[in-house]
This record gives sequence, structure tokens and C-alpha cells, in this order.
Amino acid sequence: MLSFLKSLLSSSTNNTRIQAQQLLRDNSEDDAYTVPTRVLYPFQWNWDSCFTSLGWVTFDEDRAWAEIASLLKGQCRSGKIPHIIFHKDSESYFPGPDIWQYDNPEMKTSGISQPPVLATTVRMAYERCKNKEQALSFINSIMPKILAYHRWWHERRDPHSTGLVATYHPWETGRDNSVEWDEPLKAVPLDDLQPYVRKDLATINPAYRPTNEDYDYYVALLQLFKTHKYDQIKLYEISPFKVADIGINSILARANSDLLYMMTLCDSSEEDRQTVLNWLDMQAKAFERFWNSDRGVYQSINLITGEKLDFVTSGSFLSLWSGLIPFENASIMASTLENMRHATKVLVPSLSADDAKYDRYRYWRGPVWAIINFMIYDGLKIYDQKLLADQIFNATRTAIKTYGFKEYYDPVSGEGLGGDNFSWTAAMWLYWLDKK
Repeated sequence: MLSFLKSLLSSSTNNTRIQAQQLLRDNSEDDAYTVPTRVLYPFQWNWDSCFTSLGWVTFDEDRAWAEIASLLKGQCRSGKIPHIIFHKDSESYFPGPDIWQYDNPEMKTSGISQPPVLATTVRMAYERCKNKEQALSFINSIMPKILAYHRWWHERRDPHSTGLVATYHPWETGRDNSVEWDEPLKAVPLDDLQPYVRKDLATINPAYRPTNEDYDYYVALLQLFKTHKYDQIKLYEISPFKVADIGINSILARANSDLLYMMTLCDSSEEDRQTVLNWLDMQAKAFERFWNSDRGVYQSINLITGEKLDFVTSGSFLSLWSGLIPFENASIMASTLENMRHATKVLVPSLSADDAKYDRYRYWRGPVWAIINFMIYDGLKIYDQKLLADQIFNATRTAIKTYGFKEYYDPVSGEGLGGDNFSWTAAMWLYWLDKK
């Protein structure tokens, strides 16, 4: 009987693996890039593609590197990698390139970026791949592009070398409607807001999406950026929304460490390596500013007021991924995370269930995301919190196994929510969760 059950479990796991691989193929465009999901997100997204490449590398290494190459085709001359690359036209998404009006001579793109996970996912793909020689040749060719991207973050988004990079738009954080942004967004004027029509609500239950009020602020900021021709240094001085997101800053610190590692494998100069070391040193010195000892977590900062954005979100725990925090603080955060279990079946909710603004169904105000869980899981392992890491692994795996490759999951029931057939969720299964 025991051998039969093991065989059944193995068969079930294999089927999920096959389904995940097929989903990536179905969402692939021109054998070059992967849309997050059809209709709802019909273009190439920056950090989606980076995480999706980790799924591809488990069964098609050439396609994994093609994903990264396609993303880099949209890189701007400034070094920025935009958050959306519009390879093809589509009428199912707002705002499209005609709304952004971003002057990128390389191709049509949005005018902002996204969490800089590229260097880390490239390193992870390299470590997983079998053809190291081919991979290293490709990585060597793109190293200047990755370095330029990091330079853009440090020079354009931290022009005074504070060690904290800024973001000017909630979409840039990847956690669009997190409660962290509610108060900073109130400073954004809506007087000259131009009419617009959302497209997302035609395919997804509005209860799962950001509100219309959220979108008013998103569009108002986009209009402001266009008015000032996306001048990054000017926006650092005048943008009414300017935050140091704990997520972006943690991800950039980890990416700098991984970039430095890859530089040892490639033809990088001592000068470039020293530049990255200097960035890491600045970040390490500044990182303690995010710490809230009363809450037992790291928190984002409103750079206009200087105040911490006092919420316990899944973004708070991305600080573990940075590798910059003391073991003592990591232990405190593990306790904070453990205490969140009383109201949730599936860790890690995007907002603590104890918060008055918690909404288990609405996008980044409660639901669980597989890619965030992966980063937190990996961060917990860095700090020897194996038991809690395994609990997150098992809960995420069960939710996906039960409800399929959804955009995100209800932290109470584990039910899948949002978009269907989601690429980076399938990629997380293949890279992280596909265990016998």
C-alpha cells in the first residue's frame, strides 16, 4: 500500500510539472518572451520574465536565455529596464504605449522600472543549468547591461548617495496597491486627471483588483512623468510620491551581491567590481533605517516626510533576501512571521490579518503570492530559519497543487485568485516546488 501511495504521489507531481511546462509554452510569444497571462497582461513584464526564466531553465535552457535577451532588447540608453515592453499591439491592457508616450528609441516601453531581480535570477538560472559554457558565454555578453541597470538605480534614484533608492510609482514596487502607499499617494494632486478607461475589470472580479481611487493616483503620476519627460533627477526633487520601498531596496542589495559573484566569472574590471562593492557598502550602512524594533520588521520609508510606513506586509520580509540584516533581527522577524499564522492557513499574506485594511481577496492587501514566498523562503534559509521556511514551502506547494497556477491565493482558504494560467506561478513550481 505504501509503495502504491508513493507511486500515486509521484505521478501527480509529474502531471503538475508537465502542466507547468505546457503553460509556459502556451504563454510564450515568438519563442522569445513569456506573457504573464493571456488578455489581462498581454506584454512582457520585467520581473515576471526574470522569474519565468527560472521555470524555463529547468527544461529548456536556450529558451530561458532567450527570455532574458528579449527583456534586454527594451533596455534604455540610460540603463533602465522598463517594467513593460510592448513587443506587439494589444487592446486588452491599459495603459498601453500610446498612454505612456515614453521616448525609448529601442522599442515601445513603459516609462518606469520594476524590482531589479535580474542579476539574481540570472545567477540562479546559471547555477541550475547544465550547459555552463553556453550560459557563461551569454552572461558575459550581458554583464555590461546588468551593470548599467544597477548604475541607473543607484545614480538616478539615489542621486545624493544615501544608500536608499527611491521609487516614484506604486507599479514600480510590484506591490501595486499595498497599504504602504495609501498615505504617500494622498500627496498626489488629482485636479488635472484626464479621463481613462480601465481594461482589467472586464476579465477579473473587481473585488480582487485595486480600486478606482488607486487607479486615479496611478494615472495622475503617469501624467506628471510625461509632463516632465521622465527626467529622473528632476522627479527625485518634485515627485509628490517618493518612497524607499523595502522590497526594491532589499532586492537590489541581493542583486548587487549576485552581480558581484558573476563578475568573478566574467571579464569584469576591478573598477566595476569596486563600484558594486561601494554600492553594497552604502546600502549596508543605510539599511538599519528601515528597521522598526517595536513591530519587529523592516518597513518602507516615505522619503518626503522621512517617516516609516508602519505596516507589516509581505514586503517587510523581503529584507531577509537582502543578506544585509543582522541574525538577531532575522530571528525577531521569524517570530513576527510565526505570530501571523493564527489568522492564515497560507503564509505569507501581503498584509497582516491584524491590520484594519486587510482584505484577503484584494491583490496586495492580503493575498499570498508564490514569487514573494519564494524570496522569503530563500531569505529564511540564509538566516537558518529552516522550519519556518519549510512551512512556507509546504503551504505554497499545497495551494498551487490544489488550485492551479493562479496569480495569487487566499491566505485563509488557499483558494486561487486573480488571473488564470499565470506564468511566474508555474515557473515557481518548476524551479522551487517540484519535489517528489
